Formats: sequence, structure tokens, C-alpha cells
Amino acid sequence: MKTMGLSMICAGLAFLMLSYLLPASTLAWGVTLGASILLNITGTAVLMRFLKTSQSNN
Repeated sequence: MKTMGLSMICAGLAFLMLSYLLPASTLAWGVTLGASILLNITGTAVLMRFLKTSQSNN
């Protein structure tokens, strides 16, 4: 679960870097920026859930 969250965050950061290379205000720019935001938020939520379950086990 931890590696899945980290993988999603890394993919989100890759999309964020890709969005800097694309010209602004195009459809591809919007899609990559949206995917970056979605992956980063989802990855962070997965990591937070992992930390919560690991704390409750101790």
C-alpha cells in the first residue's frame, strides 16, 4: 500500500513536470495538469491511510 501511494505521487510529479514543457492553455496541458493533481491527491490519501493503519496496529 505504501509503494502504491508513492508510485502515484511520483507519477503525479512526472505529469507536473510534463505540464511545464507543454505550451499553456492547450487541451494537453489541462489534461496533464488535471492528472497530476488527481494522482498527487490520491497518492497522498493512500499514504495517509497507510500511516493511520500502521499507527493503530502499534
